[in-house]
Amino acid sequence: MGGIRAAAIVGMVFLVANHTCIYAWQSFEAGTFVRSASVGDAVSAVNFGADSVHKNPGSLSRVMGTEVQFTASQEFDSAIFIARAGVMGNVDKFRYSVQLPIKTIQGLIKTQSDDSGQGITTGTYSDQQMSLMATLATDWNSASWGLTLRSLSQTIDSDSGSGFGFDIGVLKEISPQLSVGGSVRNLMTSVGWSGKSTETVPMAVSTGLRYLPQPKMQLMGELDYIDRKFRVNVGGTYGMSPSVELRAGVNSVLDAPQVRLGVGLNMGTAALDYGFSQVDLLGVSHRVGVRYVLL
Repeated sequence: MGGIRAAAIVGMVFLVANHTCIYAWQSFEAGTFVRSASVGDAVSAVNFGADSVHKNPGSLSRVMGTEVQFTASQEFDSAIFIARAGVMGNVDKFRYSVQLPIKTIQGLIKTQSDDSGQGITTGTYSDQQMSLMATLATDWNSASWGLTLRSLSQTIDSDSGSGFGFDIGVLKEISPQLSVGGSVRNLMTSVGWSGKSTETVPMAVSTGLRYLPQPKMQLMGELDYIDRKFRVNVGGTYGMSPSVELRAGVNSVLDAPQVRLGVGLNMGTAALDYGFSQVDLLGVSHRVGVRYVLL
């Protein structure tokens, strides 16, 4: 499509969790997105716009505009804040996206067991991450191909680091009912720390498919290979009406499978997304997202 077209999308996401954990970051993700999270993040072959570009650059949506999301979590005297700002659009035959996810963890209490087996407080933990993701995608040979360049800066307590890397991905529609996709992420990615050490970010490989057994339903499955481990994510959506979509999935990124549920309400230029997840030993979390499109 020729020329430059743009629309504005403004969203807010709030995350409330009764338990928190520190994820070993296996990819350059610094944010959590309600739509993809609700289907187990099994979105390698799904076009969810900004909610699937982080998993497969080739799935970059033709939806254009500006999207802003805010996520917040509070647990006792600790807080996790996650935010993302971005822009998407078209320039001739190319689709582009620039995303800026930010995550801040302040005052998370550190504990360890004493000689009697009781937990004692040893201090607090802080973590700040910021990632800049620039994606460019285009159609070639009946498939959509995408490339994402990433930069990351992170400060854990008093130690800071930064690094660069890139992702590549492809999405192909086999038929109106079936599409397949795959990506390789964190290519040539490492982070240099102020303590002079260098950490290599494990490369992640994902492949998935999406199948529409009927017009109102889509099923998706995905196989991830991260840090020498295979993981399976599955999910699906069902449109109860043009304005209501139910979502469900299972994500296994933490080895302990997480059950994900969600619902989306489409109100024309506005949309409301809700997501729920359950992790063994960690508890539940609730996510609510509001999106508004300015035409």
